[in-house]
Amino acid sequence: MIKKLFASALFAGLAAAVVATLLQLWLVFPLIQEAELYETGALVHFGGAAEAAAEHDHSAHDHATDGHDMAAGEFETQRHVLTFFMNFVVYAGFAFVMGAVVSALGKNDETLSPRDGLLWGIAGFVAAHLAPSVGLPPELPGTPAADIVARQLWWGGTIIATAIALGLFAYGKTAVLMAIGVVLILAPHIIGAPHLNEHFGMAPPELAALFSARSLAVGAAVWLTLGMVFANVWSRTNTNS
Repeated sequence: MIKKLFASALFAGLAAAVVATLLQLWLVFPLIQEAELYETGALVHFGGAAEAAAEHDHSAHDHATDGHDMAAGEFETQRHVLTFFMNFVVYAGFAFVMGAVVSALGKNDETLSPRDGLLWGIAGFVAAHLAPSVGLPPELPGTPAADIVARQLWWGGTIIATAIALGLFAYGKTAVLMAIGVVLILAPHIIGAPHLNEHFGMAPPELAALFSARSLAVGAAVWLTLGMVFANVWSRTNTNS
């Protein structure tokens, strides 16, 4: 049982990390790099400031050296490698939780079909990404935001409440349990996520919106991968043991 859980979680986490990192490099990191240019003042999206930026330290580009370019390239490589390992740790952890829940439901000796994997992946995406993003959508790094502790508490509480609610919807057999699930789904959003009194940022709102949309799309693809690979390895390990 332990062997099955570890194998399923590690292989699913590895596959999810590969998919997540590749999609992030393709769709998400270019937006982060563009946002960093706005944050440093190299780019601006205000009309008057754009003219000033055109005259700002033009000589800096003329004096750029190959050493700086190499250092920047090494930093980007290190950041991408670190991103992969962080993705692996996070999604392997989610896969362990998925395996623990599957085991708790008494499905240790059962085969999980691809459909089961998709459903588990969809449930994970809804709980860990979609529901929290209703109150706290993905934000570009450096975006002014409310207190991080308050946001993390709301984010974590929303994930837990949504996951329990989805479990009640799937396995609850009475109207009372279904009603409790509805309350759990709505409660975090009725309480409300912590926000600043006003919204502002250096990057254009169009860039922030594109980042949020792509982050959610990547999250959906990764969770579907996680669920499918987990179900496949779980079933193969069950069959061969």
